[in-house]
Amino acid sequence: MRLTFRLRGDSVAARLLRHGWYVAPPPHFLSELYRQLLEGDPFADTLEVGDEAVRVDMRNSQFIAADRDSFPDGYEPDVTAAIELLLPDDGVFIDAGANWGCFALQAALRPGFHGEVVAIEPAPRPAADLAALSQALGLPIRLLRLALGATDGTALLSQPALSGGASLLTVEAGTEVALRRLDGLDLPPPHLIKLDIEGAELAALRGAAGLLARHRPAIVMECRTDTPGGDWAAPLHLLAGHDYRIFALSAQADHAAGRCNLTLTPMRPADRDAFPQHLNILAVPDLARLEARA
Repeated sequence: MRLTFRLRGDSVAARLLRHGWYVAPPPHFLSELYRQLLEGDPFADTLEVGDEAVRVDMRNSQFIAADRDSFPDGYEPDVTAAIELLLPDDGVFIDAGANWGCFALQAALRPGFHGEVVAIEPAPRPAADLAALSQALGLPIRLLRLALGATDGTALLSQPALSGGASLLTVEAGTEVALRRLDGLDLPPPHLIKLDIEGAELAALRGAAGLLARHRPAIVMECRTDTPGGDWAAPLHLLAGHDYRIFALSAQADHAAGRCNLTLTPMRPADRDAFPQHLNILAVPDLARLEARA
């Protein structure tokens, strides 16, 4: 298990996110925050990537995903482990809903990787953060500033205070973004697609029907039953209709061995209620691909 980057997490914003959601606050927490507010920029923080230290702006709250205090096993280690398992060194990885590039960077920084990473992110601030990180680290990540859908056009994207929750669904006001079908993009055949697009997964899969039929990529997809306006059942039925085998993902970090143990539990769309509310799934077109990479 490789954790290739770390947020120092010493900004006011990072500490508020960490101790507001994930870790109990230490003694004198509020007085220390107040002192920090008096002394400097509450949003300025640092992302450490190997020997590099890159300044980041915590106005993009999703940088908390790199905070080891909040996520000692890494952010969504099941997704990281699935990428490690299924993406060959010369493979093509499409990261849809990339935000600042947490998983895109994981793939691009993997030792020996010489394939292609395509990051798709419609929200302006996260897309700008990803572009800046890619440039600072010299990573050839191809960034597409658009949203995925069943048709081509435009759509409104919400602008929540917490940047990881930007959505195309139930939006009354937001930022207009380009909407494109995966089938209509000039992309190389992907080996693995990650979809984390806040309930718009069904539309994205409908817009990728030709790609799924021709290239049969593996899919790692968020499947949460609490996404406002989202439909968790229909994407699973769509994948099953394309003869994909579906597995619920879970992971357990083994720090002593320096690895992450990934568990794949077979599931049918009708079985979804037997699994946790917050769930990532893996869909593969055949078991041979899993067996070859195991």
